[in-house]
Amino acid sequence: HDCKLTTCVTWKDAGKGIRQVFAKLIEDTTVHLNTRVLKVDVTADGSKRILHDQSDTPETFDRVIFACPCNAVSNMLANSLSFLEDTVL
Repeated sequence: HDCKLTTCVTWKDAGKGIRQVFAKLIEDTTVHLNTRVLKVDVTADGSKRILHDQSDTPETFDRVIFACPCNAVSNMLANSLSFLEDTVL
């Protein structure tokens, strides 16, 4: 899966090494790009994440990794954050 890493100044000129690291990070995973995430819920047992995006069709994942500012993450996780997590974000 070859992602275009051209929109962020940090990644744009990072070179081959960082691209290899990124490729390893997403190896054997499902990557969704340009997806407007509205909310992420955590299942009652804490084992899964339910992602709600602009398509209004919830999807369940083991993990969700955000590549956005921390205040946006805080908004998406608003109902499932502990006091400490909310404070840190």
